[in-house]
Amino acid sequence: MSGRPRCLAYRDALAKQATAHGIVKGLREQLREQLRPDAGQTQLVFDLLDSADTLLTDSAEVILGLQSTDETPT
Repeated sequence: MSGRPRCLAYRDALAKQATAHGIVKGLREQLREQLRPDAGQTQLVFDLLDSADTLLTDSAEVILGLQSTDETPT
């Protein structure tokens, strides 16, 4: 019974992570269309978005790792 709330917590965490990931990807596409490629700040913006993308991907892997560890029978 105690495993069920955790399962829901993992599902909720993954849903929030996926939403954030979608926002970052959408923002990247919008900015790609609006910013000039030769602007110095443009590269910085895309570097920051790439870092956010990497962090979100890593967070999903951590959540899935914790979930699988929690679900492993002892």
